Amino acid sequence: MRTVPLRVLSYSVMTLCLACCAVGQELDSKPDNVPSASLSLSQTKEPTETPEAPADLDVIPRPNFESSSSAPISSEFTSNIGHLAAIEQMALTANPAIAKARAKRESLTGKRLQAGLGPNPKAGFFGEDIFEDGGGGRYGVFYGQEIVRGNKLELSQNVVDAEISTVERQIEILEQRVRTDVRNRFYEVLLAQQRVALTETLVRMLAEIVEISAALVEAKEAAASSILQVEIEYERIKVVAAQTRLNLSAARQQLAALINESALRFDQLEGDVTAVPSLPAIEAVYDSLLAKSPEIAAELAKIETAQHALRRAQVESVPNVTWQTALKYDTTGEHIIADFQVGMPLPTVDWNQGNIRKARGEIVMASASVEQKVIQLRQRLIANYRDYAQAKLQVDAYANSILPKSKKSLALITEGYRAGELNFLQVLTAQRTYFQAQLDYLDRLSTLRSKTILVEGQLLNASLLQ
Repeated sequence: MRTVPLRVLSYSVMTLCLACCAVGQELDSKPDNVPSASLSLSQTKEPTETPEAPADLDVIPRPNFESSSSAPISSEFTSNIGHLAAIEQMALTANPAIAKARAKRESLTGKRLQAGLGPNPKAGFFGEDIFEDGGGGRYGVFYGQEIVRGNKLELSQNVVDAEISTVERQIEILEQRVRTDVRNRFYEVLLAQQRVALTETLVRMLAEIVEISAALVEAKEAAASSILQVEIEYERIKVVAAQTRLNLSAARQQLAALINESALRFDQLEGDVTAVPSLPAIEAVYDSLLAKSPEIAAELAKIETAQHALRRAQVESVPNVTWQTALKYDTTGEHIIADFQVGMPLPTVDWNQGNIRKARGEIVMASASVEQKVIQLRQRLIANYRDYAQAKLQVDAYANSILPKSKKSLALITEGYRAGELNFLQVLTAQRTYFQAQLDYLDRLSTLRSKTILVEGQLLNASLLQ
C-alpha cells in the first residue's frame, strides 16, 4: 500500500495527464466548414501548496484553465490586439512596390495628356532682300500651323490608356500578393501563439511533478533513479518551449516586415486558426482562377496595348499638313505683300512599314504570353492543390483518429497506473505521444492554412520580392 507522499505523486501524475487532456479537449470538436479540430489552450494557476490526493480519482478537480483560442503567452504580450483586416490595410499602405506602381500610373496619366496635344502654332518676324540694290528690303510677320491627320492624337491616347490598364492590373497583382503574405504570416503568428501556450502549460505541469518527485527522494520514499525520466522529460519540454518562443518571435518579425515596421506594434493577434474554408474541386478552382486572375488580365491588357500600337503605327504614314501665311512690307515699293503656303511630306519611301511589322510581332508575342501564363497557372495550381489536398487529409486524420486515439490511450494508461498495473514511465510515454500529436496537428494545420490562402489568393505571394 502506498504511503501518503506516493499518493501525492500519483495525484500529481493524474493532474498532469488530465491537464494534457484539458489542453487538447477541444481538438475533438470540428467546425462545420472544415473537418478539423478546434484548439483551445489555456493556463493554470500555480498552486501555493501540494494538494492531497482524494480517495476517488473521478472527483479530482481539473486545473483552472481559462479557455481562449489564443491565450496570453506571458506578461510580454498583454495588451493591443491585432486583427487581420487592419494589418492588411497597413501592409497595403506601406508596401513600396505598390507605391511605385501607383506613381507609374500617375506618370502615365501625364503621358496620356501629352499624347493628345497637337503641335503648337509657329509665329515670327522676318526680313529679306535687306540692302539689296541699295533698298531697305522687305520686312514682315508669319504665322503657321501643322494639322495632324489620321486621328493620330486619339490613337496615341488609346495606346497610353492600354498601358494604364496594364499598370492597374499590376497594382492588383501586387495588392493580392501583399494580402496573401499578410494572411500567411498572420496565421503563422496565431499558430505560434498556440504552440507557445501548449508547451508552457506542460512545462508548468512537469515542474510541479519534478518538485514533488524531488521531495519524495529527499524523504527516501522513492529511489533517485525512478524520477530521472521525469527530469529528462521536463528538460526536453523546456527546450521545446524555448524553441516555440523563438519561432513566435521570428513569425512576429516577419509579419512586422510586411508592414514596414521594425517590430510588430500589436502585443497579440486575434483569430481562429481552425476556421479553414474547404476549397471546391480543382477544375472549379481552375475556372475561377482563369476568370479572376489579375496576372491573366495584365497579359490581356498587353495584347490590347499592342493592338492600339499597331493602329497608331498604321496611320503614321498619313501625312500631316503644314500651312503658313505671311505679311511683309516692301520698303522700296512701299507696298504690302501677302504670302501663303501649304505643304506635306510624300510617303513614297517611308510609310512606317518597319514599325507596323514590329507592332504586329508584339501582338503575337503578347498573345503567346497569355497562353504561357495560362499553362503556368495550371501547373502552379496543380502543385499547390495537391499540397492542399495532402494537408487536408492529414488534418482530417489527426482530428478524427490520431488525436482522439492518443487521448484515449493516455486516459487508459492513466487508469492502469492508478490501478497499479502500469508504471510512471508508461504514463510519461503516453503523455509525450499525446503532446507530440498536438504539435504535429498544428504543423499540418499550418500547411493546410497556407495552401488554402495561396489558392484563394490566385497563387500570388512573395510581395517583398517584386
